[in-house]
Amino acid sequence: MKTQNYISKQMTIILLIFFPLLVGMSSCKKDKTLDVDITKFEWVLQEINTWSETYKPEKKEYFRENAFVLNFETDTTFSLNTSVNYAGGKYK
Repeated sequence: MKTQNYISKQMTIILLIFFPLLVGMSSCKKDKTLDVDITKFEWVLQEINTWSETYKPEKKEYFRENAFVLNFETDTTFSLNTSVNYAGGKYK
């Protein structure tokens, strides 16, 4: 009886140790969004939101071929070519 009780306690301890370990190992997946280098892509502006208005640029309004293309020049600076002027700045 004591041996069976001892084995039962050991099995319980083993399950309490290994079950969370197995669940943790199988549920942890690497976030692939951290591997994306945003400076390698060309981003197109879809809309501009202000406090009270939303503006969606249309192709017929473009005065330049590459209008509304957002470029991340480095990992801290960007430039935006709008239809009539250029903008740029820093981001975090």
